[in-house]
Order: sequence, then C-alpha cells, then structure tokens
Amino acid sequence: MLGLGNSLVTGGVLSAEVFTPASVATPDLWLRHNWGVTADYDTLGNAVTHNTMGGNMADEDKIKFWYHYPSYAVLGLQLTESNKPRWEADDESLHWPTGKHLDLSSTITVNANTNFTVMARFKPDVAGAGSLLGSSGTEHIRIQSATKVRLRADDGGGTAYNTDFTSGTALATDKYITMIIVRSDGTTGNVNIYVRGADSGYFDGTPAGTAFGSQDQVTEELVFSNLGAGADDGNNFRGYMKDMIVWNGTAVTEAQRTQLFDYIESQGDAAP
Repeated sequence: MLGLGNSLVTGGVLSAEVFTPASVATPDLWLRHNWGVTADYDTLGNAVTHNTMGGNMADEDKIKFWYHYPSYAVLGLQLTESNKPRWEADDESLHWPTGKHLDLSSTITVNANTNFTVMARFKPDVAGAGSLLGSSGTEHIRIQSATKVRLRADDGGGTAYNTDFTSGTALATDKYITMIIVRSDGTTGNVNIYVRGADSGYFDGTPAGTAFGSQDQVTEELVFSNLGAGADDGNNFRGYMKDMIVWNGTAVTEAQRTQLFDYIESQGDAAP
C-alpha cells in the first residue's frame, strides 16, 4: 500500500497537508489574529455591533469578546466597559492600554508535573509590559522588563515561586515578536522560552526561535483565567496582541516550533 504520510491526493496531484496550530494537538485556547473579535461600544461609548467576521471593526472599538477558533467554545470576554481592550485598525490587533484585560470563559488548569505550551504574538507598549496570562498575583506569565520574563507559580500552600528568564537582547517596544513557552519532560518540569520576530532583533536565522534566557525547572500547577492580566486588574499587560494559543498537556518539539513560527508570521497583517 502506498504510504502518503501527511499528504492528500487531489485530482491526481499529491499535495502536502496544510500545517496549522491544530496539527500539533487540539489547542485548549486559540485566539487567532483578526478572527472572532466582537465590539459592543465605539470609542465614544456608543453601542455598536462590530466584529471581524463582518469586516466592520473601527479603530478604538471596545472589545467584548475574542472567540476561540474555530468552535467559539472558549473565549476571552470583558463585560465592564472601562476594562475593555481596544481595537487597533492599523494592524488588526487588540490594544491593551492601562488597566484592560479579558477574562477566559473556561479556566485552564495545568496540573503540576504536566507539559504545556503557550504561544503569543504581541508588541509591548513599555519595557515591563505586564502579564500575558494569569489568574492571580502568584500565578502568571509576565513580561517583567525588556530583558526578563517571569513565570510565577504557586505551590498551593501559600508559597509563590518566581522563575526569571533573562535575555541579553531586549524586547523592542515597537516590534511584534512571537514567544513560545514550553514545559516538557513531565515531573522534571523543564521550562524553555523561545522568541522569533520577522521584523525584530529576535530573528537571527534560527528557524525554531532564539532561546530567551536559560532552561529552568517549574513543576507547580499553573492556572490561567485572565488574558492580559495576572489577577483581575492586576499586573495588566500594556501593548498589542494578535495571537494567543495554549496547549495543556503538550510540549511542542523543535520541529513544531519552526512550523508554528512560520505559520504565525505567514499571517502577516492581513486577515487569515
């Protein structure tokens, strides 16, 4: 029998299957660039019904929902008008000025000693841009400074552990970068961070991404219930975001990192 691997036969032509983040494993959260974003107020506070599906989003629209792709099963949401991120029409992103965040409709709990992968594409507004994901002041992934990413985990007994990943190359505040955070090897809890950006100093020709700091060990449980904040209205993110993907239980491989970086950068600034 002819083995086709990951290929399909269409009209007698052998074609490769298109890679997406779902090719790795089904994401527990997939908030995709320029997809599933809904606004219910414009910049003046007037009620609107704007969404990316209808192509009628306007600059500074206030974001109510960012739906999980493609099922709408999970989403980021914000019902308090003053806390809503804003729509940035120039590059089709969500902008987090001071004090904004989205709640996740389904909390993601990564058990202790369990693999996970988080992938985010963002542009900081400031050097210490704040938390990308989190649930409290003791559990979050935070851009601590231009050269430091902090993974803070709670052991469940009231003790929080700071694990800092420090890079010699600063994150620019005017460039989009894509960051992949991976915990692998089960009970060992090896955590590595990789960064790549086609228009930033973090693309040095390494297809699978440049290591941000050195490998460290974090075995504790992690809980994610907020996007763009640690606790509600605490350690808030400041910047722009285009993508956020979480795989609970999956550690992506080096080859998959290359595919994921290529996929994200192929989206560019246009609708997927």
